[in-house]
Amino acid sequence: MKINRKDLLVIGIAGVVALAALASILADLWRFAAAFLVALQVIGLAVALDVHRRLRNSADAQVEAASVLSRLEDAATNVSLRVVTEAQATQRAIEGLRQE
Repeated sequence: MKINRKDLLVIGIAGVVALAALASILADLWRFAAAFLVALQVIGLAVALDVHRRLRNSADAQVEAASVLSRLEDAATNVSLRVVTEAQATQRAIEGLRQE
């Protein structure tokens, strides 16, 4: 999977917020630490929702691809049946001409 700029930005922001939370804890600034930890949870929720959206889109694309593949298989089967039917008709026509 390729990491794009948006993903790198989110990772960077999460890292900065995590460092700020750690610094706040070390400085005994518990209110700031709590705020930064809440921000990390919000970032985590946003990431989870984005992953869910991407997986849903991927699943939808796979369902669509399976539908297209099924239609192509049906079309190929129909063409094969037509070829066989035409070949049999041609064979009968040739046999009919031979008998005449």
